[in-house]
Amino acid sequence: MTSRAPTDGVIARPPKRGWAGVALAVASIACLLAINYYANHGVLWLANGLNLAVVVELDGEPIKVDAESRRETWTSTGVHRVRILREDGTVIDEDAFVIDHWGIYPLNVYNVSGAASIFLKNVEYSKRGAKPDQDQNVADFSGGKRFLSVAHVAYPFETPPTSINSESYGTVIKKHAEWRPGGYKSTFGYLADRRSPAMVDLMGSLAKALPDTTGAFAAFALNGEPVVGTAAIAQWAAEQKKQSPDNQVAHRAYQNAMIRMGRREDVTREYQEAYEKGGKTPEDAILLARLLPHAEALPLLTGALQTYPSNVSLHGRLGVIALHAREYEKAISHFALATTGRDYPELVEHHAAALLGLGKGDEAAGLLARWAEVATIDASVERMYALAVLATPGSKLPPWRFVDRRAEKFGSADYKFWARSLTAEPPSFKNISKDTAQVIGIHAGVFDSPKTAWKACNSASPNLLRNVDSTVALLFAAEFVRIGDLTLAGLLFIGRQEFMFTLKDLEQYIHRGTEVPGFEWVGPSQRAALEYVRYRALAAEGKLDGQLLATAARRDVWKSLVSYAVKSWPSPQSQVPITTQGRGSGSKGSSK
Repeated sequence: MTSRAPTDGVIARPPKRGWAGVALAVASIACLLAINYYANHGVLWLANGLNLAVVVELDGEPIKVDAESRRETWTSTGVHRVRILREDGTVIDEDAFVIDHWGIYPLNVYNVSGAASIFLKNVEYSKRGAKPDQDQNVADFSGGKRFLSVAHVAYPFETPPTSINSESYGTVIKKHAEWRPGGYKSTFGYLADRRSPAMVDLMGSLAKALPDTTGAFAAFALNGEPVVGTAAIAQWAAEQKKQSPDNQVAHRAYQNAMIRMGRREDVTREYQEAYEKGGKTPEDAILLARLLPHAEALPLLTGALQTYPSNVSLHGRLGVIALHAREYEKAISHFALATTGRDYPELVEHHAAALLGLGKGDEAAGLLARWAEVATIDASVERMYALAVLATPGSKLPPWRFVDRRAEKFGSADYKFWARSLTAEPPSFKNISKDTAQVIGIHAGVFDSPKTAWKACNSASPNLLRNVDSTVALLFAAEFVRIGDLTLAGLLFIGRQEFMFTLKDLEQYIHRGTEVPGFEWVGPSQRAALEYVRYRALAAEGKLDGQLLATAARRDVWKSLVSYAVKSWPSPQSQVPITTQGRGSGSKGSSK
């Protein structure tokens, strides 16, 4: 009898083919799980364009992101909740966003406060090599947006290669995301230049995140009116100055808006009372002075300086008064003492103008260059540097270095040629948008005649007219007031928050010579524009005032387009030389 070995508790060995099947099944399941995982998970970029480090709480997990930088994290599809905190724990924002799917070459970015400057651009590859987009209007600017989700971004925040391997014989287009330096200032500057409604949301975010961002406040005050209206700017500024009584930018924005709404007497009375009740501080004296004619502002500021001799900001305002009187040496002395004041950045161009008035062009250019090196939001100092160099005979400095730097930063020729159109010769240009070409054509009216300027402006849209240079806009608006076209003058004038006067004030000055304080506080070129058109109004009546014409010519120390109008525009032959028949009609007048 043959006995068997016991089998209790022993598992029989399966056939070899069975083990292979199990391994294949496990591998298949693992592969499916991996595919599913990677289909629902991926990289999320956290971008911080603020000038301070923040902690991003992503679904409760704290992730530190340094100032003006970005970092990657790993997350899934679905709804995500975000809190943004300063390093001291102060919550500056709360938000939520949804990632639907990852797609092919996905780019998902959470942009803190919408502050980082991010461009999405195409690179075209062909047998001739890479050809990036030249026109920035083709690029998609994503600054100002909190969450960005885009597919087919082959090169996220990296320089695309100059060539790729491709089986295609045609053109291959690859998208890449570009990070621009400058943080929130770069983003706000881009939106403000285009008067985009997105800058209103960004301004609100910055007010919460960075309550001391006076540069952004100033840019919003100057550019926000066409977007939200004058009354809204006044209300916003009133709230800001109430929250921060020392916020000089908010005070000035409030004053400008009130004046432009026709409430000069009200706002002057308000600041007169604040000056009397507030102890007659230097700050209150400065705010009141800008609402007064120079004849009244001068003793007010001089008296304040005697009481507060160490207050350098008072010197700055006294310098502006001296500049207007063309007392250049006195102005320079005041500005030199004001350089350490917090409001000196807005006086730099006045300081440079005083230097130009004394023939010290290279010194003026050097001053402007130092400020242009750090300019972010306000690009005017870069343009004024170019004008200072061009106005200085024999200067060997490169006039367009800062303008071209900004143009390269934003990847477009538009700004480069727009700025050049403010000089002696309209430039030949290429690779720019049709809108910019039309604005350049409007500027060129300075070199021909008021009729040419009128035709160019009359055929432009209101939005496009807002891109006309401020001094040129004032020159043309004043001339159109003179010829009786208040509608077109108003379109040039609207949204110019920098002007502390109304269209009615402008009309009264051109036809009657009636002054208001705002006419004395403008820059030399703008004052020259006013005086020149006032001269033209008198000349049309047969009242030639050679002294006024000479004053206007000498006052424009920048040799701006106003000086070229003085040289090139024909003398007026009648009070109303152009008979308007409605905008866009292309109507012609019978005289110059």
